[in-house]
Amino acid sequence: MSTGYDCLLENALRDKDEPKVFSYEDGAALRLQEELKHYVVKVHGDVRTPQKAILSVSDFKHQIIPNEPYRAFLEDLFRTRTLLLVGYRSYDPYLVLLMDRLVSTFRDAAFDHYAILPDTTAPE
Repeated sequence: MSTGYDCLLENALRDKDEPKVFSYEDGAALRLQEELKHYVVKVHGDVRTPQKAILSVSDFKHQIIPNEPYRAFLEDLFRTRTLLLVGYRSYDPYLVLLMDRLVSTFRDAAFDHYAILPDTTAPE
């Protein structure tokens, strides 16, 4: 998962295979994928479709929160996989909204998740 709009992650993954690239608009398709192994989810959109980018908390609340298939996909990931978040900031408003929602819903059912955050100095 990437909050970046650029194509750096999928370009880096091309050494193995051509990764499938999804965005928040692909929630239903993501839920139908049984065994996705090599894919990138562009959480805030893609540079190739700038008109659909999530640029504000308001965009997030209007595009992500009501998008039930996408939210269900994220909830499935949160419940069934260990996630490593890289490149986010601990004060990223989208990350905070999403994690607050997921943690409050799946507090006891979730796997451990980890983050490498550039704005922290010690394990939190």
